[in-house]
Order: sequence, then structure tokens, then C-alpha cells
Amino acid sequence: MANRSVTVYVDDDAGFVAALGGGSSGSRLTMEAGDVLTIYHNPVLGDGGTITVSGFATNRFTSASNMSLYPSNSQTRTIKASPTLGNVDITCAHSGVSSRTIYLSIISGEDNTPAAFSFDSVTDANPSQEYALGSFTVTGINVNVTAVASGTAGTKTSLTLGGTPTTANKTVANNQVIYVYGTSSATYGASASATVTINTVSHTSTIANIADPSAGTRIPLGITSGTVSLDNIRKLFGPATYGPIYGTAAMNTYYRNGTYVPNITSGTPNNNNIPTSGVIDLQDFYSCCTSLYYSSAPSNKVEMVDTGSGAVTRTITFSTNDWTMGYGPSMKFLVEYRFINDIQIYSELAGGIATTAVLNGTSYNLETASDPITSAWSSTGVAAITCVANNLSEAFVVVKLTIEAKHKIYTSYTTSTEVTYRFNVFGP
Repeated sequence: MANRSVTVYVDDDAGFVAALGGGSSGSRLTMEAGDVLTIYHNPVLGDGGTITVSGFATNRFTSASNMSLYPSNSQTRTIKASPTLGNVDITCAHSGVSSRTIYLSIISGEDNTPAAFSFDSVTDANPSQEYALGSFTVTGINVNVTAVASGTAGTKTSLTLGGTPTTANKTVANNQVIYVYGTSSATYGASASATVTINTVSHTSTIANIADPSAGTRIPLGITSGTVSLDNIRKLFGPATYGPIYGTAAMNTYYRNGTYVPNITSGTPNNNNIPTSGVIDLQDFYSCCTSLYYSSAPSNKVEMVDTGSGAVTRTITFSTNDWTMGYGPSMKFLVEYRFINDIQIYSELAGGIATTAVLNGTSYNLETASDPITSAWSSTGVAAITCVANNLSEAFVVVKLTIEAKHKIYTSYTTSTEVTYRFNVFGP
């Protein structure tokens, strides 16, 4: 609601009717259905006389009659229900002087534009799988609105937790919760988008698939006949634990294209004999394999080191939090890591720097150690590189870091990825 009050009076000497608080053509008084406009004729400011106020149309006001305001008199007009929206000019006139205008803008009282909202994205998704993308609460509206689901993920929504999601539009009220679902692309390495739009506000999340397991390093179980134990399967696929006994998981998580077993059906070895549903037998795992690869690779890292105000220390760290291994959620814990630190540029231009790399727990001075530096294998998988830059020093360091991974049990099988880290050291 935005009730408005305007003060009017007649100034005979200046030759006009004044309208205080009446807005302007470029800054109108906004009003909506139910709002009240009060106009008061001030007897002190003016020279008396009656002011006629007109312009109250029946499509906007509950009363269309003119006001006749003598000094000390006030009258009101109310915006009707469902008024015609738009600009309104109300004229205040007195005989012998110039009239004045009260500038109004009749707007809708409905607020159907919600506050910004968001829901989750998914990484390392399997192809053609439906994922719950979280939920959000619709706020900032005072009328029911329509939520529209779209996108390449075949986006679905539900208004109840555990309800059946559908692609149909949903009518929602303020403070109502929307649950969002999307289906991943059928192609490895591809992404699908899930969008929900309410009026002019929308949010898009992404479901990003894992890389193609068949392109990774295939690690065979190595059993083609005879006894296959669950421990054999767990050692190859996971789940991993940090003790001498491997974790346990339900057999249905070992379906092909499921949680632990990649969908590799061609080439040798492959998982063609492992079913995707129904009855599963340990002998189905003869000649099977997993795949070792970086399903999401780490990113390059840069530190901008400003030494203009004194000595500065900066550290760049790479750890298992920066990447994921395939196949399956346990692979990053089923492998050991080794780092190869290969300096591309190490240029000290002024002032001096000292750079130390701690690779899997062992410290190396980049200026004195033989290049490239190769760390020991470790399940730790952490490389922390620290640059100590003196006051007003300038330098440029570029290093290629190779991150190798090998299976802890099947140690002859490895894969690797490369990243670059950089320190840009600059003074004033």
C-alpha cells in the first residue's frame, strides 16, 4: 500500500496553484488498488479561494467526481479494485491563475517476481541417470506463480519431498518449496542443463558426466575361472577403507554402469558379462576390469605476489580434493600418488625469492634440487609449494606438475595428468 497526501494552495501574486508533494512527470507517485489519495487546501500558505481538482476517471477511482476544495478543506479519492494501469494527471485549478498537476502512476499490486533462487549441480555423474538437484523455497511474491522446468536434463519438479517429479509446470505460492530433478546425458564426458524459471527469474544447474571409462587404463581382475571372492571384487572396485580389510557394499552396487563397475563392453578386458540389473553372480566377474583415470582433472593455479609493502609468503597446494579418480567413488583411495615437479621458468628479476616444494611429505628446495623432482609414491597425494618473496622483489616462476596415480593392489597400472602452477612476484 502507498497512500499519498498532497498539499495545495493558491498564490495570486505568483499567478499559480501550488501542489506540494504532487510528484513530477519524471517521478510520479505510484499507487495501487486500495490506496487513498488525500488532497488538503492549506489556508496559511495561500491567498484563499476554491481549488477545483479534476481527472478522476471511473476506470481508476471509486469516485470520479471533481473535488472542490476551499481553504482548510481536504478530500480523498481511492484507487478502485482492478484499476486500469498507467499514468494519471490530476489537475488542480483556480480562476485567473495557472493550474498545477498531480502526477500519479497506477501500478499493479501483484508481486509475481520472486527473489533469486538456486539448486545444486552434479559432477562425476553416470550417463542416463536421474539425480536429485536439491530444492529451493520461493519467496518475495504475494500471488501464485508458475514454475517452468526446462533444459537438456529433462528437468522435473515436485512440490512435495518424495513426491513423483514431472516436467509439468507447477503453480506455487510464497514460501513453497520446489524439489528439482534432472537426468544426465547419455554420453560420457557430456553435460546436461536443468533450468527452473519463475516469471523473469531463473536458475540453471549442470549435470556433468564422468569421462569415458573405456578410455582410461583398464585394470583386469585377472581371474578367468575358478573361485571369485567378494574380497577380490572389493580390492579391484572398492569400497576402500584405511584398514587391512576392505569395505563392504551391497551387491546391487556392482551392477555394470552402477556405483563401482564401469560400463565397458568392448575391447579386452571388458565387463560385458556383468548384468546391469537382476540376478548377479560372482562368476559374472570373470575377466572383468575397472578403469583408472582422472574423471575430473585438477586446474592450473596462480598466485599473484605483491611485494610492494614488504616480504610476502604464498603457498599453492594440490591435493586429492582437487581431482577425482575413476571409476567409482573409492578409486581415489585405492591408488597411490607421485608428483613430478618440472621447472619451466624460474626467473628472479630483483630482490630474491625462495621456493620450496613439499611433495608427499618430503621437502625440496626448487633452486638447489635436481630438476625435475620426482617424489616417492604415497597415498597422501599432497603437493604444497611455498614461495617466500623479499620486500620489493620481482620474479616469475612457472612449473609443470605431473600427478601420477597407480592402483595399490594392481601396482603396474598407472595413469597421470598434468597441471601448471605459477608465482607472479612483483613490486611497486
